[in-house]
Amino acid sequence: MLVLPSSYPVDAVFGVSGGGSTARRAIEETLNGSLVGIVNIRGVVASAEDIPAIAMANGFGIPCVVCSPRKKTGEQFADELLAITKQFGANVWLQYGWMPITPAKFIIKFREEGGISLNQHPVTLDPGYPDLGGIGMHSDRALAAAIYYAKKTGVMETEATCHLVEPEVDRGAVVRRLVCPIYPDDDVKSFKKRHILEEHELQMDALQALATGTMETLTRETRFLIPGTKWLLDEAKAVAEILFRNG
Repeated sequence: MLVLPSSYPVDAVFGVSGGGSTARRAIEETLNGSLVGIVNIRGVVASAEDIPAIAMANGFGIPCVVCSPRKKTGEQFADELLAITKQFGANVWLQYGWMPITPAKFIIKFREEGGISLNQHPVTLDPGYPDLGGIGMHSDRALAAAIYYAKKTGVMETEATCHLVEPEVDRGAVVRRLVCPIYPDDDVKSFKKRHILEEHELQMDALQALATGTMETLTRETRFLIPGTKWLLDEAKAVAEILFRNG
């Protein structure tokens, strides 16, 4: 079972790259909801200067800084992230729609200093086995791959996921997951409209579990990949990459 080595409540910093809808939900929950008194939002890190999440954070009076990997080495990017989280006094790093690949140096050093890093992933992960994660599998592209695979196999569901951040993308242990139905007439737009709300609920549940010392890593009795369908999973990812070249 995972318990922060430092004292509660959780002091969190969000990494965001878009509108920051999950970060917004978390901020609202700390003001008037399930996270009141157990989670403090110390700051927001935006991966670019022109994303809507900056205005969102400013609207709540949450400090926001821009930290882009552009024109930086991995080590420089890691050092900047470490300096920012230290400045904010964070013991939890939350990747809510964070698009850059987080440097291994940051992940390892932040953990060595007593921190925990969590990532929001929209669909099913099965770390160590073929699944819907990996480099480039995020946002609409991940949803498209999940829908394609579900419709081709007839297993009409996917999972919203919260997992530990590790140097290898999407390979960290899953700590929360929620089965979400995919309907026969779903496309990315229709599925995303209701699925984002499911994702929000799952991430808030994960934060509450972390803050109360009840978070645990999860195992899976049955592998995600249906035997004999690795080719289909690869096809689903390839089609999704064509449909959503920018993620």
